[in-house]
Amino acid sequence: MSESLGSALPANEPGRMKRMAQLRRLWTLLLLFLLVWAAGQRFLGVAQDPQYAVHSDDLLWMWRFARLPRAALPTRNVDYSRLEYPHSAGLPAADRDYVHGIDQSALERWIFHYLLAWTGKLPRDLPDIQWDYERDYAWNLAQGNVAPPDAVRFVRVVNAAFMIGAVILAFAAIARAATPLAGLVAGAYMVLHSAIVDILWSIGSDPLLWLCLAAALLLWVFFGASLRGAILVGLAGGLAASAKINGSVIVLGYVLWLAFKNRTRLALLAGAVALAVFVLINPILFSRGVFGVPWMLWEMLSWRASRAELFAAHYRAYAGAPQWKVVFYLLGSWWPLLPLLLLSRRFWRLDPAVFWATALVIGHAATVTAPVARYTFPLQAGLVLGLLAAYWPARVPFVRSVFLRAWKRLLRRN
Repeated sequence: MSESLGSALPANEPGRMKRMAQLRRLWTLLLLFLLVWAAGQRFLGVAQDPQYAVHSDDLLWMWRFARLPRAALPTRNVDYSRLEYPHSAGLPAADRDYVHGIDQSALERWIFHYLLAWTGKLPRDLPDIQWDYERDYAWNLAQGNVAPPDAVRFVRVVNAAFMIGAVILAFAAIARAATPLAGLVAGAYMVLHSAIVDILWSIGSDPLLWLCLAAALLLWVFFGASLRGAILVGLAGGLAASAKINGSVIVLGYVLWLAFKNRTRLALLAGAVALAVFVLINPILFSRGVFGVPWMLWEMLSWRASRAELFAAHYRAYAGAPQWKVVFYLLGSWWPLLPLLLLSRRFWRLDPAVFWATALVIGHAATVTAPVARYTFPLQAGLVLGLLAAYWPARVPFVRSVFLRAWKRLLRRN
């Protein structure tokens, strides 16, 4: 029977299918090339734009990069998390190391300490001062409250490369989950989002966080609920949390997704891998010894909660508002589409890309309390990428037919 069916097929059918596969690859590579070119132009442009030469947090981050992370406890009986500016100059070295370590995950500090050292840009003589947020911008510049310009510019360019990598990984994941054109739309949204200026102006950890989040998405889509997936997504999730503590929401989302699929052992494995990576990268967690790691983990989470509450006080319109109102504001014009994400059939079928997006949106909606662009980007970009994965049609006949017609005309001319 199979032989008769095979003989009934046109003789050139295998060749036609091979050509179609080649066209699909060419189409995907063309879209990816356009996206990478656009991302490079925008991200590197922002990173090197003279109008973004100085950010108020530059000196703070350079202090972090100058000293490797280490285990440390404060020498003073002070709740630094409740202070307005806990990174002030004049602190004992142990207190400063404790504050920097407990306040920010250590992955970016490891990376940039060695990158700056290898390139000869690591600052050795930073001013023992801090940006005075009570004064205006011009006053701080006049006082020299700035980090070395060459080092800052280098970090911004590397962060731009991290963001370009994140766009490439997000494109590949959404292209796999939906279509290459959907991947292009997802990547273009990330490239054109207004928060990119805030993300790349600061030399903080947001670009590295997005690189790890996008890596987790790609690995989740490609490997799903497999042993390899549990290990690799757990690794990417642990790195995301080590870039910024709220990256841990992806680990929680993946573990929950595996639990819904009755893969309890894989869920435990993924969580264990992520936790091991996070603990090994952050030596501050060993400040009370190996058996004190759980206590230090709780202290780190408590610190972030206290800082978020203190930071929100600067935005009085949101400090006392119910969290759901804050979330609606943070999602911007996209909030009416949130029910579409939660009710989509692909979400209830536990589609990896849609579940990744839901974990990102819900996790950040529960924790972000201030309308800062780089804080709101995970909510908005997560929602848009999730909607693309949930509702983009499996085929886009019009676009495909236009491309095929153009390709045939090109072949005829040649």
